[in-house]
Amino acid sequence: MISMKRVFSCFLVILLSSGCATGYHRQGFAGGYDESQLKADIFRVTFKGNAFISPEKVQDYLLLRCAELTIDNGFSYFIILSESDGMDVSGYTMPTEVSSRSSTSGRGDFSADIYSYSPSMATVEGTGRYSGRTTTQTTITGGQTYYYSKPRSTVFIKCFKEKPSEFPDAFVAYETIGFLKNKVR
Repeated sequence: MISMKRVFSCFLVILLSSGCATGYHRQGFAGGYDESQLKADIFRVTFKGNAFISPEKVQDYLLLRCAELTIDNGFSYFIILSESDGMDVSGYTMPTEVSSRSSTSGRGDFSADIYSYSPSMATVEGTGRYSGRTTTQTTITGGQTYYYSKPRSTVFIKCFKEKPSEFPDAFVAYETIGFLKNKVR
């Protein structure tokens, strides 16, 4: 009978080895973007990747989402107020299995003397000796720990309808989408 631990281990190995990087989509099991509107013109935007995406691609996805969010809310420009990047590090240890096989071989002898005998009882005294050898082979498999890093990035952005004179390097949302759309999809 196959144990649930073994089935889960196989599923996890297949999932991790499939090599599917996080795509550009709302946040789900494999990562993605998420946003929150904090004021009429201020948003927090987050993108979380899985173990198969680079931190640079996460930042590209994040900027693309910022530009789309800017346009979706009736704005044309945005600036980044603050940002934080990081890695979520996780690990999985494969189950450990131990199996052993033993064999015993030996030789023995016994000598005895009968001292009295009656139909209901006999007295027997003797000596014996045994010599033998036991061999055991033990195999240990599994127990390896696999670590993986998942990049994530969060920004707070402020959006503008007109180009802000106090921020001449503000992102132009339509330009940002044009520069990144083909690169990230």
